Amino acid sequence: MPVDFTQIDPEEFELLCEDLLQAMGFSIEAKVARGIDMGKDVIAAQTVTDRAGFAETRRYLVECKHYATSGKSVQERDIGSPVARMGTHNCDRYILVTSTIPSEKVRAQLASIPNVVPHYRATTWSKGDLVRLLDEHPDVRARYFPSEVAPAPIPASALADTVEALLTAMGFACQSREAAGDRVRLVCTRKDAFARPVAVVCKEGAVERGDVEALLAEVKAQELGSGVLVTHSRVSPAARERAAATEGAVRIFTLDAFYRELINFEDYVRALVADYEDDKLSIYYVDLGCRSTDGSIYKPMDAYVDAWLDDPARDHISVLGDYGTGKTSFCRQYAAKLGRRWLADPDRNRIPILISLRDYAKAMSLQQLVTDFLVNRYSIQAGYEAFIRFNADGKLVLLFDGFDEMAQKVDYQTTVDNFEELARAVEAHSKVILTCRTPYFRTSREAEELLRGQTSEVSQTSEVLIDLTDRPNFA
Repeated sequence: MPVDFTQIDPEEFELLCEDLLQAMGFSIEAKVARGIDMGKDVIAAQTVTDRAGFAETRRYLVECKHYATSGKSVQERDIGSPVARMGTHNCDRYILVTSTIPSEKVRAQLASIPNVVPHYRATTWSKGDLVRLLDEHPDVRARYFPSEVAPAPIPASALADTVEALLTAMGFACQSREAAGDRVRLVCTRKDAFARPVAVVCKEGAVERGDVEALLAEVKAQELGSGVLVTHSRVSPAARERAAATEGAVRIFTLDAFYRELINFEDYVRALVADYEDDKLSIYYVDLGCRSTDGSIYKPMDAYVDAWLDDPARDHISVLGDYGTGKTSFCRQYAAKLGRRWLADPDRNRIPILISLRDYAKAMSLQQLVTDFLVNRYSIQAGYEAFIRFNADGKLVLLFDGFDEMAQKVDYQTTVDNFEELARAVEAHSKVILTCRTPYFRTSREAEELLRGQTSEVSQTSEVLIDLTDRPNFA
């Protein structure tokens, strides 16, 4: 279940980390304290014993960075030199705990620490890691988030419908489906492949160790290829431990983790974020203002688009503005912001897909566009059907930037045809942003008709039209 870390302040966040470490079996040697902390928030220790019986105590320098309200990632300047502080506090392990995510440069910095001091190790606990750990220690979670309301359990039949649709989109064929009590059992095989069937059990409520044992016995008895347990709820620590011991015979996923298992967008999203953070634009970007179709003025524009993302009734925004008003800059920074949110908490946020339409200069179909972008450009192993499934299930934010630059290279009818193809991406649970220069159109009426979708397909979408002013940073 998602966690809203904005409910607690920085000091409470540090105390939460301390309590979580204790619940996980660490001993706390230096607790959270007010005032100068000499580069540490908590020092923890844990004694591990190898198979020969030798015991070794490891000391962990734990640094807590609580940026949930701003949503920014942890930068190099925020942590300084972990190696120097590990030496100061006589620690050989470093944990960066953050309610958002570390930047790519911080990730690289921590990964290189063993190259500086061979016996030193460093890792990060991002927002998603914290949510998983809090799920495993509900007493700590309840202590800091007492007002949380547990979501109603998703019926196993509805969960199985979603899982079956995902598997079908990924090239599996479901041969049988059986419902029994709080679970639905699917038996699936990959199409055109000589592989043994896989049993997929969709369970209502938490997955426990007994569920793993039962599925493992079934896999062995029926000589299946493997077994998969999927839940919309939580997985107990004992169930995770038992599944890990099966060496792949049984695997467990929450539904959100199952999506990520089928298509891995992480490398793409990290590259998207790094591309923006490594550019000077990230330093000099100034928030844009905008005016909606009803004449209301919003600044920053991000807040308006955030509200649109949270509104299930609206699925499409067209951003219009003259040359130089910052449409592409907005798309890059907003996609990076969405990327940081997804990396920090992939169960709760959408995956941003930023496509520059200036790279496409001819008539094309949505399938051609998506296939070229995902497979050819970014080597994301996902077919068009899988993309459509993710989009329809509300897992993506599509940012189509520069429709006018595509349109300048083709005739008017091709422009209309291309727009109708892009409009096919707009579905009930989708979120699509399109940017375009207003002066490209011969008349303002032409712009309104096209971008409002005066065609049989597009007119069915619930579209919002945003007009950037001809002055950057309009207020």
